[in-house]
Amino acid sequence: QIITGQVPFKGGRAVECLQSVIKDELMAPSVVNQNVTAAMDHLVLRLRKKDPKERFGTPTELVSALHAARSQVSGTPILEKTLEMPRSSPTGTQATAREFGVGVMLGNYKLVERLGAGAFGVVFRARHRVLDIDMAVKLLPPGLAERDKVYVDMFLREARMVARIRHPNVVGVYEAGNHEGQYYLAMEYASGGTVEDRMRDAGGRLPPEQVMRILLECARGL
Repeated sequence: QIITGQVPFKGGRAVECLQSVIKDELMAPSVVNQNVTAAMDHLVLRLRKKDPKERFGTPTELVSALHAARSQVSGTPILEKTLEMPRSSPTGTQATAREFGVGVMLGNYKLVERLGAGAFGVVFRARHRVLDIDMAVKLLPPGLAERDKVYVDMFLREARMVARIRHPNVVGVYEAGNHEGQYYLAMEYASGGTVEDRMRDAGGRLPPEQVMRILLECARGL
């Protein structure tokens, strides 16, 4: 989608889309975007192979393939520093379960802005009361924690694992804990926005050289 402006698999309903993902072969991006090179076609199609054995076996193998494809994608150099993207304003200020929403203090963190949500957490931009800096605070939905403690273990395991990593392409984790029954982890706040933001600003898709740069940054972090 990032390079063609179209979703790879289509369906009127979620079930139909899932069936398409399972059964249909992915169309080569160059069919839609003529600027896509043969090397990039090969890269994308291999990433989406149905058989896991036919995909890239390791992050190192993926990075090597990305570097090989880079030589065929414009003359724009891919920078070796972390990619920063322009920030867009997230919509909505929906609070998470219980009282923990925008404007509420969670330990040393004042929740300022809701940035996004997924199956295992809601992320806020927060202001540290003592350090006076912005941080990203991820909250584990209380419903999950109450339903099964395995979710708490997974949440804290993620925090411990990422806290050991120091890499310019990986967001750092600085604290994890429980405040009044609410499990949270405090992370480095990356103000660059998302790839989706950049795609939207560019009219739905990005030029191949930017796509290669983003993929390399992700692969290096992985």
